[in-house]
Amino acid sequence: MKHDASIRSLPGVLKRAPTFDLKSALRTQLEAAIDAFENLKPDDAIHRGRVALKRARALARLAQHAEPGLAGQMIVQIRPIMRRFSQARDLAALEACAKRWAAVEKPPARAALTGVARRIAAKRKTLVAPALSDAVEDVRKLIFYLSAWPDISDDAIARGAARLERRARKGFRRAMGSPAVEVRHDWRKRAKERLYAIFMLDQFWPPKLRRRRVITQRLGEALGQERDLILLLDVLRSEPSLAGSPDQADRAHAALSAHRDALTKRGNALGRKLHS
Repeated sequence: MKHDASIRSLPGVLKRAPTFDLKSALRTQLEAAIDAFENLKPDDAIHRGRVALKRARALARLAQHAEPGLAGQMIVQIRPIMRRFSQARDLAALEACAKRWAAVEKPPARAALTGVARRIAAKRKTLVAPALSDAVEDVRKLIFYLSAWPDISDDAIARGAARLERRARKGFRRAMGSPAVEVRHDWRKRAKERLYAIFMLDQFWPPKLRRRRVITQRLGEALGQERDLILLLDVLRSEPSLAGSPDQADRAHAALSAHRDALTKRGNALGRKLHS
């Protein structure tokens, strides 16, 4: 297929000077995470720090073809750092999700979703703030471990990029064959990881695939919004009091379900466009 031929051309593309310094790029993302944790307000620190760590993880996956042990260890060690902030991140995302869809709804549903956002915000304030200093120390250890890495060849990076492409395609095919929430979540993670890799490889990524980068970005946004809606709907089912009353809960649920269905269709269409 045409797209597969483009992926196979990656080694030749990546051999052009200047070569891609994967170790330096990985270090830059880890240092960005430290900078966020040390210098930003907690909400921004968690968001930007997690994004930097996700990009670092995508870079580590690019190295897995050449250094499966070292890259795999990096990926495993990033996981608990991100998990430390999962509760705070989830509540922030749910609050933003409720506000987002409240803004486009008519008054009855808008009032219900605004109330949901307000109660989630109050719940967030009761959380014990994550220890950002602990995260900084953990990331510094990753930078120390990175010093033991050898240089990663352009050919190996190209093969790692092709692997990310295959992972994203496999995630899409599984999602098309199963409506399970976690299967779609896995597809989202693989699509996002591919996008991070394209973004960081920049000029090293084949020009023929740049149009697909835009599609991948739109796909990531659609799947991310769908994921947040699914989580918010789950929370409303388990804690209907967040909506204020049963009537408000029904309104919020109906509105969010309609948006979720629309995003599911959009994500599927983008996935077919990207992987057909």
